[in-house]
Amino acid sequence: MPVSYKSNFSKFVLLSFVLSFSQYSLAQKPRFKEKKVAKNLESHVTFLSSDELEGRLTASAGEATSAAYIESEFKAIGLEPAGNYGYYHNLSVASLRMAQSNSSLLLDGNVLTLFTDFFPMSESANNGIVKGEAINVGYGIQDAGLKVESYTGKDVRGKIVLINIDIPGGQSEHNRFMSWTGSSYRIQYAKSKGARAVIFYSANKELYPSGTLEKIMETSGMPVLFVKKDLSETKTTSVDLTVDIMLLTTEAHNVLGYIDNGAPSFVIISANHDHLGISPEGKIYNGAADNASGVAAMLELAKKIKAKPKHFKNNNYMFIAFTGKEQDLLGSDKLGRGILKPNMPFNYSVNLDNLGHLDSTKTLQVYGTGNSPTWDVALGNVRYAKRKVKGVVKTEALEQDTDAFSFYRSGFPSILFTTGDIATDKTTEDVASLVNYAGESFVVSYIYRFLCTTDRLCKQKKSTDQDGVRTIKGMKTIEYREVLKNNY
Repeated sequence: MPVSYKSNFSKFVLLSFVLSFSQYSLAQKPRFKEKKVAKNLESHVTFLSSDELEGRLTASAGEATSAAYIESEFKAIGLEPAGNYGYYHNLSVASLRMAQSNSSLLLDGNVLTLFTDFFPMSESANNGIVKGEAINVGYGIQDAGLKVESYTGKDVRGKIVLINIDIPGGQSEHNRFMSWTGSSYRIQYAKSKGARAVIFYSANKELYPSGTLEKIMETSGMPVLFVKKDLSETKTTSVDLTVDIMLLTTEAHNVLGYIDNGAPSFVIISANHDHLGISPEGKIYNGAADNASGVAAMLELAKKIKAKPKHFKNNNYMFIAFTGKEQDLLGSDKLGRGILKPNMPFNYSVNLDNLGHLDSTKTLQVYGTGNSPTWDVALGNVRYAKRKVKGVVKTEALEQDTDAFSFYRSGFPSILFTTGDIATDKTTEDVASLVNYAGESFVVSYIYRFLCTTDRLCKQKKSTDQDGVRTIKGMKTIEYREVLKNNY
């Protein structure tokens, strides 16, 4: 469970209420309620991006303190808990993976030495014993368009495959095979053809993968090794291998709370609360704009929605602070793959990322507008003062390294709001004093009106399908390949 944040938080309470707005913020002149929201935003961001939280690295003590702070805010707002431990959805995170001495490999009866001659690759399963015939599939590329079909005429079902880790013609910037340089897709393809294990090989030291195993929980599900010798002349051979990788784990924390309006479906409003931790030089990645600002906006939106239930009666509202965005979308990927779906039918998802730098153009950026026809309609119906937010720049596609994409991939219409990246993002210069809190208060107000609009547009209407069955219609999701086709 996350530790209590109070010992760290208490010293910031007084500070957060007396800090004045920067000159840039004052120039934007927030009024009345927005000025109060701006103060609240500053309070949230100041704490979440403080040195005490040490950059909120996933599964660190600082991330646990961040989760505890968000839990406390959810309780104060009156959100119901929605995690697997109260408000928390706890995740196991790899803290160490290391090949053990009983990992072994015999090729045609010849013993190879761990680390000297071979080693497990990061994609490898942590444990496995495989004995049998190995078949060499060359570069392991099956691409008719490139006129290379390594698997044609070869039955690898139940066998081990040997793959040259290089690509035809060598690795150069303009090589048409560059899309095949990575190992992951070649491993996936081998597995799809029924292979039980993969052994990459090369005698070229420049092509050796890292011998340090990545700290990942989900692997390829089968042994994957690298051999430091050229096996290109070996067509078939016998293999006897054992993989034994020690895995140590620690705990990371998504935080979930919801408003129950008695509606048939949920809307997700989310922001990631983790960041990059501490640099090798010992400097803290405070992550004020990225993404303490998104968490702060989510908390203020939760207050507003909780206070105005009549404006949001057509959906229930789930608020999620994700962990692990900076570690391959760990937190959102776990939830997006269906952990919550059996009990909670979701309608659509709104993600908040890096909202701290509304500039002089007063333009908000919105990603994912092509994945549901409702988004353009909703954005077109938002009425808001141009002196605050002049307009939005819409992009139909979602970047695949965003939490919004995790839910879209699972079939939910998903959209992302941001004020865009600036030079200090993902640096140790991303600090609370540089966030434009007045500008962010305008962004929060705009998104609030947008959510009012989508709730109204998504009012559940009864209709009759072709079989005469009464159905409920929610938002429609457009497949990603169609979005990409339209956007590019």
